[in-house]
Amino acid sequence: MKVKEAMMAWTAIIGAEKTISNLSELIKAQQTTFFSSQNILGILEPSSTSEVQECIKIANRFKVPLYPISKGKNFGLGAKLPVQSNCILLDLSGLNNIVDFDEELAYVTVEPGVSFGQLEAFLQTKNSHLMMDSIGSTSEASIVGNTMERGHGAGMYVDRFNHVCGFEVILADGTIINTGYEGFDNAKVAKLSKWGCGPYLDGLFTQSNLGVVTKLTFWLKPKADYYQTFIFYMNEKQLNPIVDECRKLKLKGLQASIRIFSDYRMMAFSNKYPWKLAEGMTPLQKDARQKYREELGIEGEWVGLGALYSFSKKHALAERELIKKHLSKNVSSLYFYADSDCGIPSTPSKIHQEDLEFLHTKSQFRGYTSEQTFTMLYWRKKMPLPEEADILNDKCGLLWYTPTIPARSEDVLNVINIVKVKSNEFGFEPNLGFLYANDRALDITGAICYDREVEGDDEKALACHNAIMDELIQHGYVPYRLGIQSMHYMNNQQNAKIKLLHQLKKALDPNQILAPGRYLESTINHSVEPPKKRRKNNKTISNVK
Repeated sequence: MKVKEAMMAWTAIIGAEKTISNLSELIKAQQTTFFSSQNILGILEPSSTSEVQECIKIANRFKVPLYPISKGKNFGLGAKLPVQSNCILLDLSGLNNIVDFDEELAYVTVEPGVSFGQLEAFLQTKNSHLMMDSIGSTSEASIVGNTMERGHGAGMYVDRFNHVCGFEVILADGTIINTGYEGFDNAKVAKLSKWGCGPYLDGLFTQSNLGVVTKLTFWLKPKADYYQTFIFYMNEKQLNPIVDECRKLKLKGLQASIRIFSDYRMMAFSNKYPWKLAEGMTPLQKDARQKYREELGIEGEWVGLGALYSFSKKHALAERELIKKHLSKNVSSLYFYADSDCGIPSTPSKIHQEDLEFLHTKSQFRGYTSEQTFTMLYWRKKMPLPEEADILNDKCGLLWYTPTIPARSEDVLNVINIVKVKSNEFGFEPNLGFLYANDRALDITGAICYDREVEGDDEKALACHNAIMDELIQHGYVPYRLGIQSMHYMNNQQNAKIKLLHQLKKALDPNQILAPGRYLESTINHSVEPPKKRRKNNKTISNVK
């Protein structure tokens, strides 16, 4: 491939200020929350669909691989870093327009640089009666980026990909296509109906490297007139029947978002590792764990969080009674929160007042964003919690493992046992979350939180991650999402399916210039002219000028 010639061509199209080859900028872009050795050859920052189109055409002409990112906030799964070395980062954060908005039909059309926080502020400015389905990560995360990874919502639209439509996609040869009804002239339902007419294409461009999505329509939901949250606490024996009861409620159609967290997750949301209480030992031992729970007002080993979105006061009270009926006999405690002006009583728990905002008043359940989840990434750090999180420069370690499992108690228990054994073996806490991704299945967000400045913990964390993933997959619990370090798990599929994916890649991207290795192993070995190399932090950095 001809990187220097391509860089000159890109500079002519988008300008020198948006064609970056400065070594310090490349090093910054290569930071992530776990050890990696991939290098980036340069960064492109187009600011329009037409500029993206021209950048892709040039990459195809000179056979220089691009790695598209929306905003690069995919923490714990790779951030901005490509799967393979010798890529140019195609940073789409400059495409940050909210293109269309309809209050009546409840949708918004966005570009990749539009963040959840930006949309939250936009809806507030419009005094909208609509809410977005928020994210469990930073407000700076991209709506398009999270959708392309098939990430989660926090409310009733938890299956985010199921609530978007009408992609604008640029293929590897620069061709622009529009999916669904957007592909038909003057279709009145282009932003309102998902499937379109004929073969369905949207899924080809999520968790793939077959095209670059530069626009999509994101569905919003009316705010509930009667919104309430509930919190319940369990020991591990109580957890099993609760999993089954929640599934029954979901299958019956209860308008509720429900997730269950281990006490480690809730501790990490609230504060850092209790080094003094634990006498410097890791992982956190039973007695110290119990004392820390009590100190933080966490009343059980497992914590359930939920939200109810009711049509009326009568519905709200009836649904609360339904939750009580199904859960009360199997939990240690159950509490409800409601806004003071809606006429529904609250039954407050011992949680700290600052946590009430996170769990109810400004909750992600009701479309707000929060940076409080970043506290979890400082779990094992010995430094004070910063006023403003800078997890990459602060060397916070994070790796996610993300299986999907049946929403049955025996499967939940099996997963917990696997994670406990492997986490303890490598010296980490089993930081787990269970989310009802649909009525029948649970998505698991398992976090390994550690301090990258502790010698050897990078290696231990990755070994722990891989051991958990291997064991879970062996038991039939396949991940719903992969980090850049885990793309080899895509090979655990039917050979005929893998062959078809390669055929699609060859047809749409014969030079394999889009995100090589992402959710599909590359079959082309791109060579690069010898760059000047410097050693920094055990990485080889290519300085392309």
